[in-house]
Amino acid sequence: MKFISINNAVNKWLIELRYGREKETLRNLKNHLKRIIIYFDDEPGRIDLESYHNWIIWASNQWKPSTVNKTHKTAQRLFKWMKIKEANKISNIRLKVPQEKIETYSRDDIGAILNWCNSQNCDTWRSRCAAFLLIVSSSGMRGGEVIKLKWSDFDEDSALFHLQNTKTRVSRFAAVHPNIIQYLKSYKIRINKRLGFESTHIFPSFVNPGNGVVYTAVMNKIRDVVSKELKIKINAKKFRSTLVKLVIESGAGYERAAAIVGHTDIGTTQRHYHRISMDQGALNAHATALDGLGFDKIT
Repeated sequence: MKFISINNAVNKWLIELRYGREKETLRNLKNHLKRIIIYFDDEPGRIDLESYHNWIIWASNQWKPSTVNKTHKTAQRLFKWMKIKEANKISNIRLKVPQEKIETYSRDDIGAILNWCNSQNCDTWRSRCAAFLLIVSSSGMRGGEVIKLKWSDFDEDSALFHLQNTKTRVSRFAAVHPNIIQYLKSYKIRINKRLGFESTHIFPSFVNPGNGVVYTAVMNKIRDVVSKELKIKINAKKFRSTLVKLVIESGAGYERAAAIVGHTDIGTTQRHYHRISMDQGALNAHATALDGLGFDKIT
């Protein structure tokens, strides 16, 4: 099939992919491909090996390496589906992606965010954002997992959420700090009073009250308003990284950290943590491990 528009091809391709995939996943794929559409002026006929190499050079000056690589991988799949003439040659391109250091919040940052949350005793988007931040900061859940939560998933006696709709498709339990339970109870009363009925969703939409709010609606408010008020760059993934760091440095070990944040492979947790930091404890352990091997005699 020949396409006169890359955008048209993208829309048809995503329709074929929609079965078994989250809307958020499809939205991310489309956002990646917008970088291709813009560069090639939405003209499939302009795509060949040489022009694609030029796109990589251009894109590398616009976005970080991991973003360019994600777009490249998505474009490979699209071009094969579109039967672009040099799709196989483009698929052979391998980009070098350096492992970026993962950022975490300081204790002062966490304290400021929690203080902000504790002061949001209203029935507006602010209270909804506060409840979201309290759960995501203390549980290690992914932001997309938190936004889908329902009150039926929550056992307030044990401070546990039963996650049945996870990224890995494996259900698990996630704990929150017991001290936020009272806030969640009062939040529930305020939100239900505003809606005029008992919502099953912890994060209901104010526009379509029977449905849950979309992830981007909450995160846009957090990024555009809350981050500016606190002067702290806030994103959900950074809370997971912070919790991994705190759990491991408390001496609990990788297995418990993996269980808390829902990594199915402990190797993921290990790689994740070592991209966060090489702390003094690790440096001391490294020096101790090399004691007595003769390094002290090297001059």
